[in-house]
Amino acid sequence: MIKKKTTDSLIEKYSESNSSRVMLQLIPYIGTPIDTFIAGKGAQIQKSRIDDYLETITNRLNKIERKVELEPSEELFDFMNMSFECVVRTRSKEKRDHFASILVNQVSGDFKWEDAEFAFRILSSVEEVHLKILKSITEARQFNGKRLVRLRSNGQRLAGEILPDSLTSLFPKLSLDKLTLICSELIAKGLITDEGIGHLSGGAMDCFVPTELADWFLEWVADQESE
Repeated sequence: MIKKKTTDSLIEKYSESNSSRVMLQLIPYIGTPIDTFIAGKGAQIQKSRIDDYLETITNRLNKIERKVELEPSEELFDFMNMSFECVVRTRSKEKRDHFASILVNQVSGDFKWEDAEFAFRILSSVEEVHLKILKSITEARQFNGKRLVRLRSNGQRLAGEILPDSLTSLFPKLSLDKLTLICSELIAKGLITDEGIGHLSGGAMDCFVPTELADWFLEWVADQESE
């Protein structure tokens, strides 16, 4: 079982660096307020995020029915060090919970640490909105043998006609430009592919399908105990 450890060394690095604090305080107008925030409230925020992360891990591991024996190892140390660095920079509670899911799934499933680290790197490079859009694409209805989602709707449907859902309809609060950017970022990470050309008379960046990597990744960030 993973025990809660002190996080002082993580949140006090800046406070203990006199040269960094002096340089920051010399910045006109904003230096002193930023220094006060980082050394004071900023450190509290970082500690609160790590405490929340560790509490989530503890609660979930306590629900595992089978006994888990986890020996201290270099892989565990490297993973926890990486996770702390990511968690202290993560404002979203949901995303911190996803980080916790990766660790819990690794411990309970006894997978290779390299796989957990890879999932962690993907998660650290995206935001919660990326995950929501990715999940909507993986849950899309089958169309011509593929789970397919369009970027935007293409007019009205005829009676009885079945067309893929559109991201503009699923996420009406997001602009078309932002949806396009997010999809391009998901493509770059290998999580979805652009299937616009050749489908529904569409063009590039018009239709998207999830990849096997997307299914694999979403399994890692899911809270298996609540599903």
